[in-house]
Amino acid sequence: MVSVHFSILPVCSRRVKLPSWDEKRKGKEKGSGAMPLQFSRVAGRNRLYSKGLGIVAASATLASREPQFSRGFWPGRPKPPEKRNGIGSGVVFAAAKETTPDPFFDEATVALLRAGDTLGVNQLESPAMRHLLIQMRPNGLDDVVQALALLRPGAASAGMKERFLRRRRGLEPIAVHPRLEPVLRQTQGLMLYEDDALRVVRALTDLTIAEADRVRKEAAREHTEDEARRLIQEFADACAVHGVPRAVAEEQWRQLTKFRHYTFCKSHAVSYGLIAWRAAYLKAHHPLAFWIAALNNNQGAYPRRVYVEAIKRAGFRLLLPCANRSRGPFTPEGDAVRAGLGTIASLERELLDNILAERDHNGPYRDLADFRRRLRPEPEALALLIGCGPLDFTGRPRPDLFLEADLRDRDKGQAGLFAAEPADWLPKNYGEDCRLRDEWRLLGFVVGPPLMSLFRPQLPRHLVTSRELPQHVGRRVHVAGVTATARHTLTAKGRPMQFVTLEDEWGLIEVTLFPGSAPQTPYLTLGPYLAAGTVEDHYGVLTVNASSFQRVPPSIYRFAKR
Repeated sequence: MVSVHFSILPVCSRRVKLPSWDEKRKGKEKGSGAMPLQFSRVAGRNRLYSKGLGIVAASATLASREPQFSRGFWPGRPKPPEKRNGIGSGVVFAAAKETTPDPFFDEATVALLRAGDTLGVNQLESPAMRHLLIQMRPNGLDDVVQALALLRPGAASAGMKERFLRRRRGLEPIAVHPRLEPVLRQTQGLMLYEDDALRVVRALTDLTIAEADRVRKEAAREHTEDEARRLIQEFADACAVHGVPRAVAEEQWRQLTKFRHYTFCKSHAVSYGLIAWRAAYLKAHHPLAFWIAALNNNQGAYPRRVYVEAIKRAGFRLLLPCANRSRGPFTPEGDAVRAGLGTIASLERELLDNILAERDHNGPYRDLADFRRRLRPEPEALALLIGCGPLDFTGRPRPDLFLEADLRDRDKGQAGLFAAEPADWLPKNYGEDCRLRDEWRLLGFVVGPPLMSLFRPQLPRHLVTSRELPQHVGRRVHVAGVTATARHTLTAKGRPMQFVTLEDEWGLIEVTLFPGSAPQTPYLTLGPYLAAGTVEDHYGVLTVNASSFQRVPPSIYRFAKR
């Protein structure tokens, strides 16, 4: 039995003594500009402390036949990081044995992140974030934190995201003024966090923290051209006093202005990074528990059916809801995932609770008649339960169950007249297409075959699948898939464009609809959709730049017409 519990812990405010910001820098800095954080063990759970910051951390507990996590979520206690200038670098942990493996450099988790296999991982599952992880090739938690900050509008603006990736991959040299090297050493010489803006101003000008903060705020505001020129001149003059060339000052000022857009401070990025790393670790080492938690969370970036298809590709069986085996949410059943009764569309909560309570108190249901006698469900609710699997435990075809329910409803009050007469005729069981269509209508997903495989027989035969895309880089291809997610945005020139993620039997296909190349689709349905275009590789991320994108006409396929 596996039970997974994710919780958001209350924010605890604890004063952390910081070095004085008002001291002039003498030689090396006495303190880091990043807010120090501390993990401590409180009531058996991890709590994240920070001075005056609203930080929360997720806690996961796992109780199962699988190996237990020691010390909360981690496979061992982490060793403390190396101390620098009297302040812990990054996240500061309580004292631990030096021989314990560092959980933030787990090989399986790193491999998962580098592959962009983060569907279902909190904060890391969007197409843009999955692509960034592939491009960055992270080595541990610090890189995850940087990725979370880099994807914010401020940090990624003005071509900074591309510059960051080129420098990280060794395609562009990192040229940083000596005064900025201690500040921007770990971020490829670029300002990534809000904290960096303040630290850069102080490093270049030796201003006090209050004065530097005023400069940072001025740079982040909108100004007229005359005001902007005046501010740049004042900043350049203040930098020149300390031997900083004007070109360096102007470049740093341009980076400062990007913080008028939304950006993470480092403590915010770290708190999200810890949650994301934990979820990725769970997916890498306990995938069944992870997927059950992801399905029950139901707050991801994708419809539930996308996670269901990912579970199938991960090699786990998905079982239909069952009146005798299911609970309300998804639960593990051996090496499979059992859908809960709560997944049935329009099933009233009162009836769901009654099914579970009656079963717990008086034992499993024997057959349809026993189920009806003990619960007395309304005809509409009974039709829902017959149509998508909860009453399959009877071992009878669903048309037979529908017939029995219909006859008993008609003969209510007259059962004694005909009860002794056995039925000599049973309705013929309907085909797989009809059964899957009912399950899709009532559950929003199908168990068994991949969803896209139900459309494949009616599609053209020359299509390239998601697993074949790496062999077609630079070539024109035709692909097909059902819609996983989509996003509308604007180009730098203000023209609308669209990103669409399609899904086939083997994975996800990223399609880009550039203005002037392919018309956008304002309202995407399930599909499937056909796309034609050229496969491009951008630092390991494969996309189809479409020249055409259209929905397959519903008239040519039989399943899930909508």
